[in-house]
Parts: sequence; C-alpha cells; structure tokens
Amino acid sequence: MVKVRDKLISANISTILYKIRKDTGADFLYDIKPEKNNHIMVTCPFHANHHERHPSCGIVTSGDKEGVYHCFTCGAKGFITSFIGKCFDRDNIFGEQWLLDNFPILQVEYDEFLTPIEIDNKNKKKYLDESILTKYNYIHPYMYERGLTDFVIQKFHIGYDPETDSITFPIWDIKGNLIGITERSVEGKRFHIPKDIDKPIYLLNYIVSENIDTVWVVESQINALNCWAKGRPAIALLGTGSDKQYEILKKSGIRTYFLAFDGDDAGDKGIKKFISNMKKDVILNIVQVPRGKDVSDLSSDEFNKLTFYTI
Repeated sequence: MVKVRDKLISANISTILYKIRKDTGADFLYDIKPEKNNHIMVTCPFHANHHERHPSCGIVTSGDKEGVYHCFTCGAKGFITSFIGKCFDRDNIFGEQWLLDNFPILQVEYDEFLTPIEIDNKNKKKYLDESILTKYNYIHPYMYERGLTDFVIQKFHIGYDPETDSITFPIWDIKGNLIGITERSVEGKRFHIPKDIDKPIYLLNYIVSENIDTVWVVESQINALNCWAKGRPAIALLGTGSDKQYEILKKSGIRTYFLAFDGDDAGDKGIKKFISNMKKDVILNIVQVPRGKDVSDLSSDEFNKLTFYTI
C-alpha cells in the first residue's frame, strides 16, 4: 500500500489513477492499461502536452516500490505524489494532501510494528540498503546488445559501474531483501559475485512475489533477463545449480519449468542434474537450445521457434 506522511492509503494504484482521471475531466491519463507483472502502464503526464496516445509510463503496483513511476519515453520518474501533482499542475505536497483528502487512512501504520528480537546475532544476515543502486544508475550500450529492453533494465535495476567497466545486477533473496550486487565486465568475460553470500537463484523473488508458476531456467543472469525481454519469466542459477538452490526451488511453488540451459556439454549435464534433484510432481520441459548457443544469442524469431519436449 502507498504510504504518505507515515500514513497508509487504503486504495490501490489502479483506484488512484482512475480517480485522477475523473477529477481532471479525463484530460489526463487518456489510457490506463490493466495491471500486468506488478506494473500499470499509463499515458504520461510529463511530455507531449500529456496527450500521448500510447502509454509509456509504468507505475509499480505492489511491493516496496509501490507507487514509483518511470516513463520510458521522456525519462520522468519519482513517487506517485509528484505524479499526482503534475496531473493537477501542482507539486508533490499537493499530491500528498490529495491522497490524504480523497482516500481513507488505515489505522495501522508501519511504525507500529515491532522489530523482531534476534536471538542469534552471530547468524543475523546483513542486507544492503537499496539506495546503493543509485550509484549504478547508468545505461550502457552493452545492455541493448545483449537484448535487454528499457522495461527489463528498469524493472530489475540493471546498472553500470564506470569504475570497473561492468554491468551491475542486484540480487535479492526469495523475500526480496537485497543481498548483493554481481558484475559482468563489458569487455571480456570477467564475472564477480560477492564472496560472503550463498549463490542465489537470480530473480526468484520476482517469480514468487508475482505468483508466477511457469518459469524458464537458464544459467546466466543475462540469459534470464533476455528471456524476460522476450516475454518469458525466468530465473538463473548462475551455473548449473547447487543443492541449496534446489532445496529452495522445491519450496517455491513453481509447478512448470522450461529448462533452457546453454547448448553445450555443461548445459547437458546441468539439465540432468536439475531433473535428478527436483520433485517428481512438477512438469519439466527440455528446451532444444542450438548447440554452441545460449538463449541470448537468438533473435526473437529464433527464440519463438524453439522446440521442447516434456519428461
């Protein structure tokens, strides 16, 4: 839920958007698309004199970033309160007050929850503050060369580190806690993963939070992002899978897998390992990735023509 001045607004993003359109006489938000993948796309109020015909502004509808907007055409971004202010030709303060005036306030506030007592401080996990991601808020041509889209770059906070000349990939645990940032060199194949964390299942937190039960499984982060760009929700094992990763997957709720490991001997072994480690009550589909290639090497047409068989 949207939080304003430490108050919880009892309305979802869709309700807020339709109220804006009603109060502005439909002059703003000409088109509001149905919610999809934790986002709603709307016509942007910040460019084209707020009269663009095709929605290019995405607003997050749930999770920690609920209410955050970003226009993929003009680059405008911020929180829903400044978005509201723009629609009424006012400012962020107006947007805050408009929300408080138009929607009931829930009695329970975030600050009322007590922090759980940690019994074992030695095993207490350390999480990163997501504000650290602003340090890498750059676009690099390499992202597009590997088939990523603006939506994917924004959704998964893909960045660039000028100091190491590397693409940055934030990684979260299954509950959405930021646990580290991996890097892949733009030149060469240098890959870095923090030493003090267990190898994660990349993007599994999105799969779980969005209740997705059919998932593509690949080896690398680039391949997983490429699948999302081509309309296939995916996770990456950062290799061919560890025992701990398989235990997590068994409890994830995923019912159907498409195994799209690299088309080489290591990928073949990875598929066999996945099959032998997973529960028997899930559906496993083996994707026929061409030899010597991975999914990010394929054009959209080649990707859509991939065949598979079920075991």
